[in-house]
Amino acid sequence: MKEPQKESGPGTQFDRVCWLCFGLGLLFALQGLSWVLLGAFDPFGFYETLLARSLFGVESLSPEARRVFAFALIPFGATDCAYFLLFTWVVHEPVRRMDFRASRALLVSLLVWFAIDSGACLLHEVYFNILIVNLPCLVLLLPALSYLHLRARTHRAGQVTE
Repeated sequence: MKEPQKESGPGTQFDRVCWLCFGLGLLFALQGLSWVLLGAFDPFGFYETLLARSLFGVESLSPEARRVFAFALIPFGATDCAYFLLFTWVVHEPVRRMDFRASRALLVSLLVWFAIDSGACLLHEVYFNILIVNLPCLVLLLPALSYLHLRARTHRAGQVTE
């Protein structure tokens, strides 16, 4: 007779997906911190060039616009860093204990961010941001968070299967 598999714990698929989300959360937190320290989204100016083209129809931001952009990245990067540190804690603690409310909160917050940010990008015709920032983030996090949430809901219902 086959032994039932564990629903969570070291070595399970659930645990591996938790660690994936934990690692992505730390990576995104470091990314936010880099925006504060660099005053730019990327060290090569790729994002700034696309932003200048989208908003102003020019190849580069003026020195004044670059300075405002660098300043705006301080609270934006700090908020991003803080959110993803909280994200990593939530994944590491309540989600790993299969608290479906915690996994739902992460899933809903990702979808709300995507809708608001992408909607604002569409409104301001900054389409490139949806393609190079929003969609990759959604593709990286949505499947994993959906899996964790479905597993936690199944666990709550007492119908756990691996």
